[in-house]
Amino acid sequence: MHCPRKCQSGKRQPAALLPHAATTFLSFDDCVLVAANAITSRVELALRGIPVSDSQPRRRILRTGRHHHITVETPPHGWKNEDVLNDQLLPLDLSKVQELKLLHHGKGTLRPLGAHPTDFSRDRIPLILVHGLNGGPKNMQPFVDHFRSGKYQLYVFCYNDADRLTSLNGFDLAWQLRCLPFYMSGKLIGIIGHSMGGIVIRQALNDLVLARDGGIHNFGVGFIAVDTPWHGYSGPEDGFFMSLARPFMDDGLEDMRAASGMFLGEPHNPRLTAREPLLKVKLPKSVRIDLCFATEGSTVEDYTEGDLSDLAQRLVVFLQNQGPMTGSQQMMHFFDALTSSRAYAGFWAELQPLIQKQLLTPEAVLAGLNRYYPRFRGDHMTVLKNRRMLRCIAQWLDPFSRQ
Repeated sequence: MHCPRKCQSGKRQPAALLPHAATTFLSFDDCVLVAANAITSRVELALRGIPVSDSQPRRRILRTGRHHHITVETPPHGWKNEDVLNDQLLPLDLSKVQELKLLHHGKGTLRPLGAHPTDFSRDRIPLILVHGLNGGPKNMQPFVDHFRSGKYQLYVFCYNDADRLTSLNGFDLAWQLRCLPFYMSGKLIGIIGHSMGGIVIRQALNDLVLARDGGIHNFGVGFIAVDTPWHGYSGPEDGFFMSLARPFMDDGLEDMRAASGMFLGEPHNPRLTAREPLLKVKLPKSVRIDLCFATEGSTVEDYTEGDLSDLAQRLVVFLQNQGPMTGSQQMMHFFDALTSSRAYAGFWAELQPLIQKQLLTPEAVLAGLNRYYPRFRGDHMTVLKNRRMLRCIAQWLDPFSRQ
């Protein structure tokens, strides 16, 4: 089924502006630094349990100026600026879904689920499931089992998570969301993202807002992110060093660097919606974001782990002194994710009596974070089966679905 109207196009002209080879000279020390950065990034991802590959899809280099190149994705042969929201229902057993066969010229597609060929209703609230990096629709099976009966029409977003830039996958989802209203009768949409899937969803919502087509402002969106790496990962900034490190990364990981153009914004990107930092785009009040995390594992850090473990102490200084929030690049990304969520207002209000009395402590802040940004037992993958988490998500969605 084709979208009843042609969705707005605007191909991502991604990431790095690279210095022209003729103007760049590398010393021996520079070469050692490049190799060290690339290997460090690769090793860290491996230690976090995130697989990496030694190859990536072929890219084409276009010259955009006297001293700069820009890397752009080569459109597939026969590609057209249109979207497909396929009405062929996928089975509720997601282990049977062959994801890559469901792409549209390599682009992600939104697919409805049903127990039988006619198990589809425009009157149900769409609930979209988005898996993470090196995952697949089958990872989202616990959500299907929990929400399969009742008021929700389930969808999965099928996309190439490893071999396509995360920001581009977000743009693909935005296209599909523009088409979705033609297949629903209400004004509410629920979206659940696991791991990098939460980043894909946030990028899609940003695209809808920055495109200024007004569509997202007409709908209530309940967005829930489960154990999403809002902090980003280590790696060189976009530029010449990144061009040398890129062969060590899957495309899906390139945007997941804390220093990537997706996180920091690309002011010179030809596509307007790629110019703003990922977590600085102000979403409308109709979009509600809830965040939760896993208690175990090192794939994703929360406010108690790794480089983010002193977040509570920094929040004491920030809230008590009313000064600017400070921290590493990864901590600031994570902080921006917290402040953009629905829970932050309640978290801030709860701490106000202590702030006014100058009694705020890291322990009080940490207790508040645990209440408003819950951590559920399990690691990055097993947390998806946590029944307490599933019930909590259902509670987050319930008042939203009764609007």
